[in-house]
Amino acid sequence: KSRQYLGHVSILTSLTCVSLATIDRYLISCREVRFRQMSKISTARILCILTIVFWSLHGLPIVIMVNIYPAAANQTVCVNRSIIYGYYLNYFIILILYNILPLTIFILFGLLTWRNMHKIQRRRIEPQQQQRLPTTQRQEYQLTKMLLLQISSISISTIPYAINTLYNTITSQIQKDSLRTAQENLSTTVTNFLFYLNFAVSFYIYLISSKSLRKKFFRKLLSTYSGCKQVTHAISTITAPTPNNLDRTTTRNN
Repeated sequence: KSRQYLGHVSILTSLTCVSLATIDRYLISCREVRFRQMSKISTARILCILTIVFWSLHGLPIVIMVNIYPAAANQTVCVNRSIIYGYYLNYFIILILYNILPLTIFILFGLLTWRNMHKIQRRRIEPQQQQRLPTTQRQEYQLTKMLLLQISSISISTIPYAINTLYNTITSQIQKDSLRTAQENLSTTVTNFLFYLNFAVSFYIYLISSKSLRKKFFRKLLSTYSGCKQVTHAISTITAPTPNNLDRTTTRNN
């Protein structure tokens, strides 16, 4: 129960935060001041807190509606005891909230952000505007580029998961032989692996796509390694007193 609940809350919270970040990048890239003013750190903090609270409450029926039953020797399974909630879980949460809705937001606002970035890039190369962008704008441009790469990665790996989930839902009442069942289990394992891999590759996408982030990361590693070496050399060797040393000290004093 705890694993299903935490997995449900973590997935929806992560997808919601990425979706909000995608909308935020679109607002930042707009030329209209009224859109850019909607992107504020205070608003982002409030939305993050509300997202965690909302999905935590939304996942409580999983704890209530799921029972644990013994399946085999030293093994148990979680079985949903409500048919209505089972339909809600399969058709709305998994299909809509896990797949269709995030993909729609990623693709729509990702394309809009890319269009705005393309316009900004074209204005930068005009002869009458050869001056460099301020540091803040360059950082916003890099952050938008990193987010677009993350959106592309999520979309590529989520589409097979959505297709496989839809197929399993439609064919759940069909009698299948052992070969077809094995093939479907293999496709489910592969698509699930790709889907859950999204939540681990963001750091590597950011590291590959941002030159400044790579410099800061390796500089931090070097500073940490140098600090560890300094601490190691600063520790002096202390010789513990032995009976022989004590006798020698006493003889010298006499």
